[in-house]
Amino acid sequence: MGKEKTEWTHREQVMMDGVSYEVKAREAMGGFYGAWECVICNDRGESGLESTTAPQAIERAKVSLYAHHILIHRSTDAGELSGGP
Repeated sequence: MGKEKTEWTHREQVMMDGVSYEVKAREAMGGFYGAWECVICNDRGESGLESTTAPQAIERAKVSLYAHHILIHRSTDAGELSGGP
């Protein structure tokens, strides 16, 4: 079996504290799912929640993205950005 190519139906660029992210949505099994990718550390994440629209899926993926950004790219003591782990 070959690996299926994911068809992203919507894409959005997001900047947080100078860090660039790509957030995207795909349609699958009658719903939409959102995912993100960090340009600095190449980490990726996805919202496991099914959404009724692509914009809703993107917003849900941004919640996971925000957690990544705070935990990986912000220093907890000084609020400074780090390049990743």
